[in-house]
Amino acid sequence: MKTKIDEIQSAYRGMIVDPESLTLTHFGDHWNVSVDTVVSYTYVYTLKSDKQMRDASYQRGITFRLIYDSEQKRWLVSGISDNFINEQTASGWEHKKEVTIPDPIKHVWPNL
Repeated sequence: MKTKIDEIQSAYRGMIVDPESLTLTHFGDHWNVSVDTVVSYTYVYTLKSDKQMRDASYQRGITFRLIYDSEQKRWLVSGISDNFINEQTASGWEHKKEVTIPDPIKHVWPNL
């Protein structure tokens, strides 16, 4: 792949959150939360052979797991996993919360 790709650009655009999937548990001395989301990314690349930008942007269903850190007094991500939920399924969530990034930070990897 590295010999064929000239540049990659990527940015996190936001997510759709299903608050009804929120699960709060207490195990040992730790509070834990999990929540289902669909996360959106911009992903474009340029091939060395034709220099034309190709859009491969995508959404990915992710379940976030958080744990409460009592010393820092905040929730920290303790894990993520694919949940295979897509945007069509998320559109049916009754109380969904959409989080968008108005000016996302674009990461560029030139001259691969």
